[in-house]
Amino acid sequence: MSADLFGSFAESSCASLVISSTTLHALSDTPGVVCHFYIANLMYPLIIIALGIVLCIFVSVLSTHVMRVETLDKIEKTLKVQLLLSTFLLIGVIYLAAYLTYPTKFILK
Repeated sequence: MSADLFGSFAESSCASLVISSTTLHALSDTPGVVCHFYIANLMYPLIIIALGIVLCIFVSVLSTHVMRVETLDKIEKTLKVQLLLSTFLLIGVIYLAAYLTYPTKFILK
C-alpha cells in the first residue's frame, strides 16, 4: 500500500514538473517580449512538496507533544485539530508559494 502511494506521489511530482516547465511562459516587462523559461515556474511544485513536508512535521509534533492523547475521548478532538490545522496551513503555504514563484503576468500555451 505505501509503495503504491509513494509511486503515485513520485509520478504526480514528475508530471507537475514537466507541465510547469513546458506550458507556463512568463511575460517580461518589455512589451512584446516573451521569456520562455523561468526557474521559479519549475520550482513551484518542489516548493509545495518541501513546505508540505515541513508543515507535516510541525503538525505531527503539535499532535504528539502539545495535545497529548491520554484518554479515548481526546482522540477525535486531536485528530480534528490536526486535520483542520494542516488544511488551513497548507492552503496558506500554497498561496505563499504561488505568490513568490509565479510572475505577475503569464500566458498558458
